Amino acid sequence: MITEAIPASGLNQAALAEALDVTPGFISQFASGRRPVPWDKAAQLSALLGLSPEDISAEYRRISNYFGGSTHGQVTAEIVTAAVALAKESSGQKPKSRFDVESSPDVFAAAINKILAAPKSNGRPQQDFTGTRPRSTAGGRGAVSSREKK
Repeated sequence: MITEAIPASGLNQAALAEALDVTPGFISQFASGRRPVPWDKAAQLSALLGLSPEDISAEYRRISNYFGGSTHGQVTAEIVTAAVALAKESSGQKPKSRFDVESSPDVFAAAINKILAAPKSNGRPQQDFTGTRPRSTAGGRGAVSSREKK
């Protein structure tokens, strides 16, 4: 699907790689099916190729299916990114590390719920959950408490 969509989009693998801030080899692996499209690249890649993110990323589809119905379509890439940042912080991971949603679904679910419950301004959480503020893993503002992890 991705292989056929690349030339149809008028782009090439190098242009897609630059737009997604990945290597052309990474795009080649998506196109060949050797590597799944990660959820955090699915929306942008699908927009560039004129495809649905659910069609090109099983991880994006699982997240959308799990959270989409309960939030009336309010789960966006920005919300998922913020939830992953919060889940990383809560589990003591560094901001640049990779968070495996499937290994810690309870932590991720608690983070999503905290993000969705946060006060919003213009549809965006007012609190910075992106990891750019000082970290607090001891239950400080923004951290997912051990009670929420269960």
